[in-house]
Amino acid sequence: MKFQNKAMPKFEDFLAETIQDFIAEHYNTSIEALVFKKQIFNKISNQALAQQIKAKQKARLKLPNLFKRRDIIYPQDLNLQQTSSELTAQYKTKFIENASIIADLTAGFGIDSMAFAKKAKQVYHIEQNKDLSELATFNFKQLQLNNISAINTTDVQFLNSFEAKLDLLYIDPSRRDQTLQKVFLLEDCSPNILKNWTLYAEKSKQVLLKLSPLFDLKKLISDLDHVKQIDVLSVKNEVKELLVLIDFKFSGESNIKCVNLLNETEEVVFDFNFKKETDLSARLGQPKVGEILIEPMASVLKAGGFKSFADYYHLNKLHINTHLYTSTKPLSVAIGRQFNITKIEAYKPKSLKKLYRNKKANVSSRNFPLSVNDIKNKLNISDGGETYLFFTTNYKNQRIVIEANKL
Repeated sequence: MKFQNKAMPKFEDFLAETIQDFIAEHYNTSIEALVFKKQIFNKISNQALAQQIKAKQKARLKLPNLFKRRDIIYPQDLNLQQTSSELTAQYKTKFIENASIIADLTAGFGIDSMAFAKKAKQVYHIEQNKDLSELATFNFKQLQLNNISAINTTDVQFLNSFEAKLDLLYIDPSRRDQTLQKVFLLEDCSPNILKNWTLYAEKSKQVLLKLSPLFDLKKLISDLDHVKQIDVLSVKNEVKELLVLIDFKFSGESNIKCVNLLNETEEVVFDFNFKKETDLSARLGQPKVGEILIEPMASVLKAGGFKSFADYYHLNKLHINTHLYTSTKPLSVAIGRQFNITKIEAYKPKSLKKLYRNKKANVSSRNFPLSVNDIKNKLNISDGGETYLFFTTNYKNQRIVIEANKL
């Protein structure tokens, strides 16, 4: 945490009532103007104030519990961007047992460490950035999380010096290279998971990896031994992260868990494995007016459990490559978006243009040669309204348009 002023402020300086009042009063203010004003406080620069205000703005939705407090200091913008949300951090506690000993090897701001500490006996917060480690230490004291030990070192140095066996290593590797470009291979991440694999196996019973949703699940299972489970984690139907659980005593088929967190207490889950997915035959069927059209939740679409999804819920799939399904009745679980089919048309641009020209609709393109924008421009459809149009392909390889209303 670096501020461009001559005297580095102490963390305690930010907790002064006048400072916290100023941050609260200027929460909705443009911070750009603040930076160039005459210095307001003696001990803290305007830039440092602006950084805290900007961080507080981002914390409101991502870290709502910390946001409510006046005794937490936030890190630089990039560190805050990279941190887990409180909701996803809380979900990760499902992977640990009570009274366990955890090492968060890429701990950063420490949101995951904070969540682990509420359940584990001991959490080691490992961070090689000295400023960030000191900041986390300060915040842990404010939160009275006395079972977190913040250590300023590297993951390898910590593990080589740690003599006991840990219950779990949590690793959220950096997925950007030296030019800050995103990377999608384990060997390109930092720390290098594959290079350190033997050390991890020696020092811990399990490893939990947090990875970008852009990683390929099948390749992860191929590259890593002992993958017990991969959780494809979504929040309000937006895929946020992959959680890969390694159990060094496990051998067998990896379970794929598709999860959608609706809020702090509600979640929707669908499980499958790739062996069964490969063995299943797709149930294909022609959609009919009056049936229910189902679009699986985002984590299922990311994971690729398409035939398993149809098999479990007894659904018909429109086409082997069209990930839309039909049912004679609505599903009782919120496993995706559901629609009542009101009309089905062949894709004939001239007749469709007459039907939908200058009308509002929510357009989707699924296994269809045109993009959503191309479709809207070609047929003069504008966004909005209560009508949903799915441009897609059925199992007879016919281009069709399904008109539907959302349930």
